[in-house]
Amino acid sequence: MSKTLSYGQPVTLAAAKHIAAAAESVAHERGLKLVVTVLDSAAQIVLVHRMEHANYGSVAFAFEKARTAVNFKRPSKFFEDMIADGGSGLRMLGNAHVSPLEGGVPIVVGDAVLGSIGVSGATSAEDGELANLALGAFLAWAKEREGNK
Repeated sequence: MSKTLSYGQPVTLAAAKHIAAAAESVAHERGLKLVVTVLDSAAQIVLVHRMEHANYGSVAFAFEKARTAVNFKRPSKFFEDMIADGGSGLRMLGNAHVSPLEGGVPIVVGDAVLGSIGVSGATSAEDGELANLALGAFLAWAKEREGNK
C-alpha cells in the first residue's frame, strides 16, 4: 500500500531558483535548451525559466507537465505509461488537464507535496531525467539547509 500524500507548505522562490539552476547546469553540459517550470502546492506558478533559444512551445509543455504532477501527486510519466499500455488507459487522452508526457515530477518531502517541476525542450525521457535530477538537487539542498539551522 502506498502512503497517502497531502499538500504541504508551498515551495519557495529560493527553492524554485535552485531547482531551475540545477536543471540548467546539466542542460548546458548536454547542449540542451530547456524550459523549467516550478509550481507550488496549489498548482500556481512560482517560476518559469526559459533558457536562451529554447522552443517557445516548451513553455506550455513544461507548465502542463508540472500541473499534472502536482494535481495528481505523481510523475506525468505515469500517464504516459497508461496511454502507452493502451486499453482503458487511452481514456486519459480525453482529459484536457493531464499531460501524458514524461517530464513532470511532484516535489515531495515526507508525506507532503510542496509543488512540482516541469521540464520540456528535449525528448520526453531527457525531460524526465532532468526533472528528476533537479528534484534530487532540491532535496539535497533542502536537507543541507535544514541541517544548518
